[in-house]
Amino acid sequence: TTGSYITFAEGWNGTTKTLYIFSNLDNPMSYTGGATATAMTTGGGPGQLPLDWSASNWPVAVVAHRARIVGFGNANFPHNVYGTVPGSQNDYNGGESFVQPVYPGSGERLIAGVSWREILYLWKYPRGIFVLNDEDPSIANWSVPKITEAVGVGSPESVVVIEDDVVMLATDGFLYSLSQIQTLGQISVPPFLPLETSQFIKEKLNLSRLDLVRGRWYGHKRQLHFAVPSGTSTVCDARIILDLHTPGSP
Repeated sequence: TTGSYITFAEGWNGTTKTLYIFSNLDNPMSYTGGATATAMTTGGGPGQLPLDWSASNWPVAVVAHRARIVGFGNANFPHNVYGTVPGSQNDYNGGESFVQPVYPGSGERLIAGVSWREILYLWKYPRGIFVLNDEDPSIANWSVPKITEAVGVGSPESVVVIEDDVVMLATDGFLYSLSQIQTLGQISVPPFLPLETSQFIKEKLNLSRLDLVRGRWYGHKRQLHFAVPSGTSTVCDARIILDLHTPGSP
């Protein structure tokens, strides 16, 4: 099941600070101030969106990564990630823009991503976590190593950056820590919370509608919130709240 999503990223359009607004149901927008946002130009030319993006094939999510704005999850090429020219973040077709396939044989589609510690992590539905290796100056030498196929997520907002980690509510109904997954790899991926607590939370969720999940980190409260559908609900009618005031004890 696929929901409707709106995601945001702050960037630079070449001349001014810009808020980029992406929805899988509409043309990506940019906002630089004033009363309205502006639809970004389609067509595949310089300063425009990728030719792959069009009606019924808009990207699911947007992420600010280093000096680029990155989008992905369009239905026609669900395993591709698209990046702008650095510093000119309306331009997906210039000389330093990129399109990178991410394990097309693994998972159904890209659904979420975060830039954490200057590294772009990408999640698939129903399973799969990957990392963009973009350290080489030549885009031709970039790669997308797989972190694990044991865990995936159902919505762009199922993944949340907190103070010193990334926490996700996965398609199996458990919460996971990215740092733990990276440490243990594909051998063993334990939940973020104690197993009894994790199982209790899982049993309260509508696992068939985790495409609805919305996560937020409230730094001033040191609380991580996930709005979730419970039971047989088809809307987010419950909330998981993790209070991280006590170090090591969420």
